[in-house]
Amino acid sequence: LIQSIPSGPVAVEVLRWVHTQGALPGGTQTLMWNMALGKCAKAGEWQRAMSVLREMRTWRIACDQVTYQTVIHACGKRKQWQHARQVLQEMTREVGPTTRAYNSVLHACSMAGQWQVVAALFERMPS
Repeated sequence: LIQSIPSGPVAVEVLRWVHTQGALPGGTQTLMWNMALGKCAKAGEWQRAMSVLREMRTWRIACDQVTYQTVIHACGKRKQWQHARQVLQEMTREVGPTTRAYNSVLHACSMAGQWQVVAALFERMPS
C-alpha cells in the first residue's frame, strides 16, 4: 500500500487514517511508518518527518533505528543540523545510536558550517 503512494504527505495521511481505524497489525506498524518516513526523507520534508516521529511516540508505535535514521536523514538533507542532533540524542536514549546516524548528523553539521559541533560529535561517536 505505502510503496505505491508517490509522496510523503499522502502516505502519512493514509497511515493516519488506517491507524485510527485500527487496521494495521501490530507487527507491521513500524515498518509501514518507516516507509512513509522514507518518502518524507527522500523529498526533504524534514518538518513532516519530525511530526510523524512525534505521532509515532504519541500512538505508542515502536520506533527503531531505521525510524530515527530516516528522520535524521530528512533533517540533514535540508541542513537542519539542530533537529538532526536532537533526534540523534533521542535515538541514543531510546534504541542506541548507529554509525550511519552519526554520519548523517555530522554531514548536516558540516554542510551548515558547524565545525565545533562536528568536532564534539566526532569525539562522542561510538567506534
